[in-house]
Parts: sequence; C-alpha cells; structure tokens
Amino acid sequence: MQQRKGIEPQAIESLFDHVQNVGHAAGVKLDFNKIHLAVNTILCHQLIALAPDDIKNDVVQAVYKAYFEEGLNLGELEVIVAIGTKVGMDSTKLRLQLNDNAIADRVLAESTFARLNGITSVPFYVINDKVKLNNSHSSQMFLQALNRAALLEISPKIW
Repeated sequence: MQQRKGIEPQAIESLFDHVQNVGHAAGVKLDFNKIHLAVNTILCHQLIALAPDDIKNDVVQAVYKAYFEEGLNLGELEVIVAIGTKVGMDSTKLRLQLNDNAIADRVLAESTFARLNGITSVPFYVINDKVKLNNSHSSQMFLQALNRAALLEISPKIW
C-alpha cells in the first residue's frame, strides 16, 4: 500500500487498526499480520460471477476468510479453485471456467463500465439515474439523497 498508494507506514497501521477494531466489534475476524500481498482480485471476481445465486454469499464469505483470516494468495488459481470447491462448486468445471478468457473479459468489462460511470467504491447507489451515493451512510444521508432525487424528478431544470 505504501508503494501503490503512497500512504505512510504509520497511516497504514492506523487504518488497519481501525478496520480491525470495527471488524472485531461486528464479529469479523481480520488478521492483517497474515496478509503479505496486495493481489489482483480478478480471479475472486470471476469465482463470484461463476457461483450459482444460492451460494454466492457463501463464496464471498469464503474469499474473505481465505484472505483476511488465513492470508492466502487470492491471485493463485489453485487457491481460488479450493475456495470454490469448499462451498460446493465442481473443481474440474471451475478450473476450466477460470482458464477461459470469456468470464475474465466479462468481469473486466463490468469493472471498466463501473469505473467509467464514476463507481469507485462499494456499495454504490444510483437513485433515479440522477443522484449517486457511494460507501455506507446513515439513514439520514439516504433520506437526503432520496429527497434530492425526488426534487430532481419534480424540477429537473433547477439543477
């Protein structure tokens, strides 16, 4: 993170401590001492895209656990196949699908679309194609965004 984003080591430590404390309060175990790589997550996104809807959440949870609790390298194909297999996906089929460029192209196209449309964080909300709200917010902030979207529907020329 220091190299890629120019963040000072003390700021990184402070950020990680905060995230770890917030995670702990929510019952999420995070072990940043096991994480040694900031990996390209394209394979993770492919795995999630390939997962049937009924186990997608399980796949996401397994990916988070593998990285944040076990410190596994999510940039390695066999790690991703093992994660998919643990949640019930067929390893042979999954390996073939992950080696096929079609799913990678689809994931990259969706990522490019998001970036070109100003989506830089998760979650990201678009209300009535007019008001954008990124990251998590209070209910008060959502209410303000909904009210603004309603005003824009009524009087689009004002804005």
